[in-house]
Amino acid sequence: MACLMYRGDVVRKDVNAALATIKTERTIWFVDWFPTGFKCGISYQPPTVVPGGDLGKVHI
Repeated sequence: MACLMYRGDVVRKDVNAALATIKTERTIWFVDWFPTGFKCGISYQPPTVVPGGDLGKVHI
């Protein structure tokens, strides 16, 4: 199972387009002995910036 988590200003259409690209272009390789499904989550809350962390501030 491959899990994808999106945060912030993302709509379901964009997530579905990203999954379609992954599946058709075969840019990510999975093992052939296990059927891979995708589990997606969308959190509409922007990421929290931690002082001294490695994530940049998100402009909304």
